[in-house]
Amino acid sequence: MYKIFDIAIKDILHSLRSLFFLGMALAVPLLITGLIYFAFGSSLGGNATASLPDFHVVVVNQDRPQQDDWRLGEMLISMLQDEKMPGWLKVSLAGSPAEARTAVEKQQAGAAVLIPPDFSNKLLGDEGATALTIVQDPTLTLGPAFLKDVLTLFVDGVASNKIAMSGLVDALVARGEAIDPAAVQAAGAEFGDWYADLQRNLHHSSDPWLKVVAPAGAAAGNAAGNSQQNLMALIMVGMMIFFVFFAGASSATSILTEDEDGTLARLFTTPTSRAAVLGGKLLAVLATVLVQ
Repeated sequence: MYKIFDIAIKDILHSLRSLFFLGMALAVPLLITGLIYFAFGSSLGGNATASLPDFHVVVVNQDRPQQDDWRLGEMLISMLQDEKMPGWLKVSLAGSPAEARTAVEKQQAGAAVLIPPDFSNKLLGDEGATALTIVQDPTLTLGPAFLKDVLTLFVDGVASNKIAMSGLVDALVARGEAIDPAAVQAAGAEFGDWYADLQRNLHHSSDPWLKVVAPAGAAAGNAAGNSQQNLMALIMVGMMIFFVFFAGASSATSILTEDEDGTLARLFTTPTSRAAVLGGKLLAVLATVLVQ
């Protein structure tokens, strides 16, 4: 029995003095884990600190409405500057289209919105068509696409209001009732408020309808750090388990090394059974793997 432990201790000491074993069991797993961390460490911890850069938009309001109650240009600017818009959307005003285009060309703004003089009149009228113009930085994609979607929502809301009021008037005419312009205007204002509330509460809640969720603060930073540490720990464990096979195989080859060196033959000349030799070798392999 003691001979098994003697053989095991001899092989363990031999393995611990082997540079190959120390390299494959300890140095290589640590080295590979370190390389993975330095290569991908900044992207392994999730996107807890990710945030969108500020997107500056310059608006030129040339709208000249005939009805003071429906200033769609001012309503559009008010919507873009609403507090429920994302914080990275920065909206400012410019005095002329040339000034706005210059700001985009000099990359002082990511996009410019040009509101034409006939915007309210044509959009609320029955004849003609008008269009908003977006002048954008060609190197940007996300910001201009978001701006286009917001402007489309606004125009669709005005168009739906116009359709609803037209249907209301047609219904009153079909029923032979008198048309009260003040009542129709009040109904239009009520519909506009309803549509605005609908867009702000697409999820039927009081939360802002346009927002970017990004954890912030010390707690989020600690959570991101812990997440990264946990991921690197898993990689480290995987490397250790992978290289256990190399370390175990290296220790197991000691019996072949002793056979080549002739020490195994001399060992068999002693009153030591083959079972004790193999048992000591196996115990040494298990011990070295456990040390790793």
